[in-house]
Amino acid sequence: MKQNNLNLTVYFVDCKTPVLTEIAILSFEKFKTENFNINYIIIENSDFNLNQHLENLRNYLGKDIQIEIFNNETISKFSHAHGEGLEYAKDKIKTEYVFTCHNDVCVTSQKFFNELEKLIKNKTDLAGVCEDSNTNRVKALHCSGLLCKTEIFKKISLLPELPKIDTADKLTLYVRENNLKEYLFKNTYNDKTLCSKINEPYRSLGENCGIDRCVNDDYEVIFMHQGRGTTKHQNNYHKPGKIMTQDWLLLCQKILNEAK
Repeated sequence: MKQNNLNLTVYFVDCKTPVLTEIAILSFEKFKTENFNINYIIIENSDFNLNQHLENLRNYLGKDIQIEIFNNETISKFSHAHGEGLEYAKDKIKTEYVFTCHNDVCVTSQKFFNELEKLIKNKTDLAGVCEDSNTNRVKALHCSGLLCKTEIFKKISLLPELPKIDTADKLTLYVRENNLKEYLFKNTYNDKTLCSKINEPYRSLGENCGIDRCVNDDYEVIFMHQGRGTTKHQNNYHKPGKIMTQDWLLLCQKILNEAK
């Protein structure tokens, strides 16, 4: 067996949605290759005791799981709250690379980590699972899933300047302004034609389910993002046709249970 030679921090914000955070962590742990050692840093954007709610998860995954939780009791909302959360504990990141994401995500294949390994060994500065398509913003790699050199992540503000610059967009601006290495995964958010080419059960979800699916060169889905996970969890999202919390959890649990 190979030694864990790639240390990675997975870094994201929660807001009273432990069930989403549990799925995210379980998926990283399920599919990480033996080359990776992961440290999780989670910022709880409230006074909610996330640490207590994740106790069963810690027991299930074993004593080697590394999860640090910090409470940021912000009064801000939406993008500003998210940016403040990401800023709150970034000085705690000790690894060369960080993967920051939303907590309504799920790794779906070990091949995701194979891709991350290639990007890290190629010294990629910033890679994203999709790119913001909002024409009123800066077309940045989206913070639903970003691999970034920690040196850059710590140096650049993650706070938004709305309406043009959203949370963590300044990372992309910095990389582009300095001609650094940037990579965008193929994904169904930026290319809807991929929806008919990807593997099941993801193809049957269709184009308009709201789930962004990140794929490799063989059109295999390796990572997915529910979208509006916290809002859906709070029953404050009602757009028809989108995958809501219960169906998202069932889909993720099916993938995690069936994966070899």
